[in-house]
Amino acid sequence: MNSHHTHTDHIDTDYIHPELRDLVHSVSLIGWTRIIVGNWAILSAIILGLFIHLKSVANFDQAVLNCVLTIRIDALTAFMKAVTHLFSPTVSVIEALVIGLLIWAVSKSWRFGLFIPLVMAVSAVATSLVKLGIERVRPPIPERLVVELSHSFPSGHTTAASALAISAALLSLHAWGLSLINVGIADSRLSWNRRGRACLIWALAISLVALVATTRIYLAAHWTTDIIGGALMGSGTALILGGLLLSRHSVHTR
Repeated sequence: MNSHHTHTDHIDTDYIHPELRDLVHSVSLIGWTRIIVGNWAILSAIILGLFIHLKSVANFDQAVLNCVLTIRIDALTAFMKAVTHLFSPTVSVIEALVIGLLIWAVSKSWRFGLFIPLVMAVSAVATSLVKLGIERVRPPIPERLVVELSHSFPSGHTTAASALAISAALLSLHAWGLSLINVGIADSRLSWNRRGRACLIWALAISLVALVATTRIYLAAHWTTDIIGGALMGSGTALILGGLLLSRHSVHTR
């Protein structure tokens, strides 16, 4: 009986090509890893929100703002305002819809076309709920260079930027079959080439988030911990939905 089971197990695994089996396993692992990391990111944002009223946190945020105020110049201020405007709530909705339509037109898949708009919508709702729960006051008006009426934590602009950047990065990885895990299946030279592309995609995504987050601090629209919370909320949402929707599918492009 035992030998029969052992033989059956052996036949089942032999029917799958080793590289295909490794790819299937790695994709499954990637999906679960994204979901776990995404949940951790959102939980971390919520926990951070519970500690922002501590004196040590407030002192840290104020110290960073004081440093930023010393480097303001007119040209840089104009640039920061332009960048931050690109991720205002209204503009973010338009960006999400346009990008979603473009992706659908290329991939012919509603799943992929809806991915980025869905991530941005879910992260926006989650951020709004956390704002209502935390009710943090923004930096004082004399230093603030933009008009903001909602609560401060987490940063909605940074949430939108991270949701867009991370979801776009995940979709790009699938479009070109790139992953820091499954590229190891290819030969070493191709593997390093693909790893480089994957790292470049992530570097661009992180740079966009960092740029938008910096504008929010520079304009005194948010405290530093606000933009950290926003980055965690947006990226966490993108990772969770990416793990659920993209882990076993690829965008086929020519």
